[in-house]
Amino acid sequence: MADELILGTSDVAKFFDTTSKTILKWKEAGCPQVKRGQWNLKDVFIWWRENIATDPGSEEDETLAEARRRYWAAKAGNEELKEQQTKGELISKDDVVKQWSQRMAEFKNGCFNLVSALPPLLEGKSQSEMRQIIYDFVWKMFDNVCRTGKFCPATPKQGKKVKND
Repeated sequence: MADELILGTSDVAKFFDTTSKTILKWKEAGCPQVKRGQWNLKDVFIWWRENIATDPGSEEDETLAEARRRYWAAKAGNEELKEQQTKGELISKDDVVKQWSQRMAEFKNGCFNLVSALPPLLEGKSQSEMRQIIYDFVWKMFDNVCRTGKFCPATPKQGKKVKND
């Protein structure tokens, strides 16, 4: 259009007597942009007037402008979260709590199982053999808790044998 004045980010920042970083924050808050690094000054000015500008000395307008800034910043933040969720980069807190509660219950049961499972395995063994049996039993419980899954992407490799004292 003939009435469009397209400016770069630094020129828009100079016009509004601010920094390029601030202009990019405005973009995150919903300020319209023609394309990367290019802005229609008229559209930016209209957005600025509706979302940021205040009448000097008007306390009510300053409060309204601050509320609008917070609104647009929150809206931009929510859009970023939606995008991360769509990409599978976010998981729900409830899912994490449920899965880790289940793993901790399994670990607790494994600990209490030591009382009945170990005595027959340890009977007649040397101290070094007992240490290795206990170590292997505990490692299996630990490995089960840390098993690969949605909330634990990598399983640690089993450690070396127990050192003999």
